[in-house]
Amino acid sequence: TEYLQEARVHFLDECFGGGSSRGATVVRKLTVDFLQPILDDSGPLHIEVVVSRIGRTSFGVGHRVLDAAGALCAEAEAVMVAFDLDSQNARPLADKEKAGLIEYVTT
Repeated sequence: TEYLQEARVHFLDECFGGGSSRGATVVRKLTVDFLQPILDDSGPLHIEVVVSRIGRTSFGVGHRVLDAAGALCAEAEAVMVAFDLDSQNARPLADKEKAGLIEYVTT
Protein backbone atom coordinates (compact mmCIF):
# COMPACT_ATOMS: atom_id res chain seq x y z
CA THR A 1 0.00 0.00 0.00
CA GLU A 2 2.98 2.32 0.44
CA TYR A 3 3.71 2.11 -3.30
CA LEU A 4 0.11 3.15 -3.96
CA GLN A 5 0.36 6.10 -1.57
CA GLU A 6 3.59 7.35 -3.15
CA ALA A 7 2.12 7.09 -6.66
CA ARG A 8 -1.11 8.79 -5.56
CA VAL A 9 0.72 11.72 -3.92
CA HIS A 10 2.82 12.24 -7.05
CA PHE A 11 -0.33 11.99 -9.20
CA LEU A 12 -2.27 14.52 -7.09
CA ASP A 13 0.65 16.94 -7.19
CA GLU A 14 0.50 16.63 -10.98
CA CYS A 15 -3.28 17.20 -11.03
CA PHE A 16 -3.47 20.05 -8.50
CA GLY A 17 0.06 21.40 -8.29
CA GLY A 18 2.25 20.68 -5.30
CA GLY A 19 2.78 22.47 -2.05
CA SER A 20 0.32 24.74 -0.30
CA SER A 21 -1.63 25.47 -3.49
CA ARG A 22 -3.20 22.01 -3.23
CA GLY A 23 -6.23 21.61 -0.97
CA ALA A 24 -6.16 18.83 1.60
CA THR A 25 -7.50 15.41 0.66
CA VAL A 26 -7.80 12.27 2.78
CA VAL A 27 -8.22 8.61 1.93
CA ARG A 28 -11.73 7.52 2.90
CA LYS A 29 -11.44 3.97 1.60
CA LEU A 30 -8.77 1.85 -0.07
CA THR A 31 -9.39 -1.58 -1.58
CA VAL A 32 -6.57 -3.65 -3.02
CA ASP A 33 -6.59 -6.89 -4.97
CA PHE A 34 -3.15 -8.50 -4.89
CA LEU A 35 -2.93 -10.67 -7.99
CA GLN A 36 0.63 -11.96 -7.57
CA PRO A 37 3.43 -11.43 -5.05
CA ILE A 38 5.54 -8.30 -5.26
CA LEU A 39 9.06 -9.43 -4.44
CA ASP A 40 12.35 -7.55 -4.07
CA ASP A 41 13.30 -8.49 -7.63
CA SER A 42 9.88 -7.53 -9.06
CA GLY A 43 10.95 -3.93 -9.62
CA PRO A 44 11.20 -1.38 -10.69
CA LEU A 45 7.43 -1.25 -10.40
CA HIS A 46 5.26 0.85 -12.68
CA ILE A 47 2.03 2.19 -11.18
CA GLU A 48 -0.69 3.50 -13.47
CA VAL A 49 -3.04 5.99 -11.78
CA VAL A 50 -6.35 7.25 -13.19
CA VAL A 51 -9.43 9.07 -11.95
CA SER A 52 -12.40 6.72 -11.93
CA ARG A 53 -15.09 9.22 -10.86
CA ILE A 54 -15.56 12.78 -9.62
CA GLY A 55 -18.26 13.69 -7.12
CA ARG A 56 -19.18 16.79 -5.14
CA THR A 57 -16.76 16.20 -2.23
CA SER A 58 -14.88 13.10 -3.32
CA PHE A 59 -13.26 11.34 -6.25
CA GLY A 60 -12.06 7.85 -7.05
CA VAL A 61 -8.48 6.96 -7.93
CA GLY A 62 -7.73 3.68 -9.69
CA HIS A 63 -4.29 2.07 -9.53
CA ARG A 64 -2.64 -0.74 -11.51
CA VAL A 65 0.69 -2.07 -10.25
CA LEU A 66 2.91 -3.67 -12.90
CA ASP A 67 6.23 -5.40 -12.30
CA ALA A 68 9.38 -4.90 -14.37
CA ALA A 69 8.20 -7.53 -16.87
CA GLY A 70 4.83 -5.78 -17.28
CA ALA A 71 2.83 -8.37 -15.35
CA LEU A 72 -0.15 -7.05 -13.40
CA CYS A 73 0.59 -7.52 -9.68
CA ALA A 74 -2.23 -5.55 -8.05
CA GLU A 75 -5.26 -3.38 -8.72
CA ALA A 76 -6.57 -0.85 -6.22
CA GLU A 77 -9.26 1.79 -5.83
CA ALA A 78 -9.07 4.70 -3.39
CA VAL A 79 -11.91 7.02 -2.47
CA MET A 80 -10.41 10.44 -1.79
CA VAL A 81 -12.34 13.14 0.09
CA ALA A 82 -11.61 16.87 -0.13
CA PHE A 83 -11.04 17.95 3.46
CA ASP A 84 -11.21 21.25 5.35
CA LEU A 85 -8.42 21.21 7.93
CA ASP A 86 -10.02 23.96 10.02
CA SER A 87 -13.49 22.43 10.38
CA GLN A 88 -12.24 18.82 10.15
CA ASN A 89 -15.04 18.03 7.69
CA ALA A 90 -15.45 17.15 4.06
CA ARG A 91 -15.61 20.14 1.73
CA PRO A 92 -16.79 20.54 -1.87
CA LEU A 93 -14.13 20.06 -4.52
CA ALA A 94 -13.08 23.43 -5.93
CA ASP A 95 -13.68 24.05 -9.64
CA LYS A 96 -9.90 24.19 -10.12
CA GLU A 97 -9.53 20.78 -8.48
CA LYS A 98 -12.26 19.27 -10.66
CA ALA A 99 -10.61 20.72 -13.76
CA GLY A 100 -7.30 19.13 -12.77
CA LEU A 101 -8.95 15.73 -12.27
CA ILE A 102 -11.10 15.70 -15.43
CA GLU A 103 -8.03 15.29 -17.64
CA TYR A 104 -7.36 11.87 -16.05
CA VAL A 105 -10.90 10.42 -15.98
CA THR A 106 -11.29 7.01 -17.59
CA THR A 107 -14.56 5.58 -18.78
